[in-house]
This record gives sequence, C-alpha cells and structure tokens, in this order.
Amino acid sequence: MKALFVSRHNNDYDSMAPVADGWVAASAENSAIFYFSTPELRWRDDYRTAMLRENGRIGLVDVWDIAGTGAAGDWLDSQWAGADANHRFRRKVVQMATEALVMPRYRAGLLRLLDREKPDIIAFDWYSPPARRKRFGYFGYQEILSWAKAHAVPIVSLPHGLVLYDRPQEKPSKAEAYYHTSFIQSEERRQISERNGDDLSKIFVSGSPRYDPSWVERVARRLAVKDEPESDRVNIVFFGKKQVYDFDFAAQNAWLAHLAAHPRVQLTIQPHPRGQKDKAFAALAGLSNVVIDAKTPASALIDRAQIVSTLTSSVMVEAVVRGREILYPKFVNTVLTRFEEKGACISLERMEDTHLAIDAFIAGERVPRENYEAFLKETVFGGRGPDTIARICTRMAEIAGE
Repeated sequence: MKALFVSRHNNDYDSMAPVADGWVAASAENSAIFYFSTPELRWRDDYRTAMLRENGRIGLVDVWDIAGTGAAGDWLDSQWAGADANHRFRRKVVQMATEALVMPRYRAGLLRLLDREKPDIIAFDWYSPPARRKRFGYFGYQEILSWAKAHAVPIVSLPHGLVLYDRPQEKPSKAEAYYHTSFIQSEERRQISERNGDDLSKIFVSGSPRYDPSWVERVARRLAVKDEPESDRVNIVFFGKKQVYDFDFAAQNAWLAHLAAHPRVQLTIQPHPRGQKDKAFAALAGLSNVVIDAKTPASALIDRAQIVSTLTSSVMVEAVVRGREILYPKFVNTVLTRFEEKGACISLERMEDTHLAIDAFIAGERVPRENYEAFLKETVFGGRGPDTIARICTRMAEIAGE
C-alpha cells in the first residue's frame, strides 16, 4: 500500500517523518510519498530527510517538483534560505516572486502527481484545513481533498504538537468533514475534542509519534555531539514558546538573565521558529555565557545539555525521553502544565529559587524518574505504552484496506 504524507512546517515534519519511516518498515509491500507543500520548509539537507532516504521506498517531492519550474525555480528556491522571520521584507519579495512563478502550473502538477502515484491513504498534519488556499501558501490541501473524495481515498490527520496546558475552548474542528480518522496524542486531547463537539467515532488516541523512544534514540544517534570538551559548567538549553497565550515575555527574559548570572551556568536559548526574532533576545546575547541559537536542531542542543528549560514547548518531551532534567520557571507562566501536575520538572515558584535549584542539581539532587514516566505515559504515549509509531501505522493499514 502507498501512503501520501503532506507537510507544511518543521513541526509537521517532526510529527510525520517517523510515521512515514514506520509505514515503509512495517511491510515490504508498503511505500510512501512525502510532499513538502511550501518552500519555507528547508528539507533537502535536513537530518530527517537523510533518515527517510535510508529506505528506498519513500519518494520526496516539493513545490518546485510539482510546478516544474526548472533552473528559475532552483534559483528562487535558494533565496528562501535567507527569507526568514528576521528578514521580513526579503521574505515578502521572495514569497511574491514564488507565487508568480509557481502558481500557473501548480494545480495541474499536483493533480498529475496524485493521478500518477494513486495513494491508498493520505495523511495530513492539521486538524482543520482552511476552505481556501492561503496566499503564499502553496499547500494544495483543497486539491488533495477533492481528489481523495473523487477517488474514495481515506484521509487521516496525524498528531501535531502536544496539549501541555489547559487552553480556552477551541472551535469545533469538524474533523468528520475531512478525515476518516484523526489521530490524537492523549486522552486529554480527546476530552478537548469531546467538549468541542467533534465526532468521537473518528478519533483514535495514539500518542505522539515524534516522541516514540525508538525514533528519539535514532535521531539522538544521528545528531550526537562527538568529543564534546569536558566542562565544569551546567549546560542548560531554553526553548522559546510562541506567544499564543498570556505570559510576560519581558519577565521571561529577566529570569533568563538571572539564570545566566549563576557562575556555573552555560545557557543556550533557541527562539521559537515562528514566535520571536533573534533580536528579541539581543540583551541576553551580550552575556559571555549565553548563546542565541536559532539554527541547530533541537535534538543536538538537547544532546549537549544536562538541563532543558521551557514554558510549554513540547520539545522538552524529547529531553524527558532522553533522561534530561526539566527546569520550569512556573512564576513566569499563566497556565497549568501537564508536566508540572506530575511533578515532572524542577518547578521554580520565585526567581529567587533559581540559583538554589542549580546548586541542588550540582549536588546531585534529581526529580524522581517515576514522575517523568507518569507524565510520558499519560500525556505523550496516550496511556497505551511507548510504541506509538507501530500503533499508528497498524491503524492506517486497516483504514487503507477497508
């Protein structure tokens, strides 16, 4: 059976790559097409791409392949490397040029791909595809939805991110209008869907494939830092959170400066890729023991760290799987987090507690591992154990064969 995976953002790629890999590993008869539906996703030299290419039964195509733009497309694609949130004017110019070059042949090319490959099942990575194509989007979701409906091909939604805190009630996703099944991470997410009036018969609690320990360990081995010099510093990495709820960004930065003032701390800060510009941390970047790193894969930063810190970024889950300690500045936040509920972190009630917590870590104090395991079981593995990838692929095969 052949599966088509449709990805838009790096977070999508994180969630879908392990499922595509597991899909082809599950059966010698399985194959996959991975479609990168926007030039914003710089996938060609990505470590996840290298992992997918290790199996010869996964095809990789992107917007430029679909539109058949040739040398002009190759040149314009190269311009996207510097068209990020820190260069908004350049980004807009590149978007407009891409729109003009790609769109005349885009829809026809996408439909040709679908007719040629004839997937048996299609996997998206969002809950509610917009009714119309977003300008500068190139996602092709409406074309794919229409094609799947006309050819009676089931579409499923794979998990994206994690519900790590209580959110305001969301609008109903109306998933039944698009999907045969929506795979979701946890019973907590299912309860949100129930409150929102979703069709629960089309929801499958699977866990988050990105944090299946088998995949996490494969990524860790690929990105492991070799011959890292020994240091008496405590290496801490802080992952920024997109500002989608009310927390005080200035207070967060004040705390990070206080954390960096500890004489044994070496701090790396990774801004959220769609949350803050690098300059939002400019004052911190001037400190000798602080690095602002927006480029290094999160897995590599975790590999170098003894402690990982965040407000609610789900990247911390990989750190938990890999046995790192979580440092949580609770006093900066306005939400109740799942890992705090389980005691799966060093929770700071006040800024003044920070240096004491670092001293205790240096002295050998640790959060009980069973607290972390309870958090993983309920929030990350869907209460079903860690074999998330196999669980999803088995259900997808059943759906494709129905």
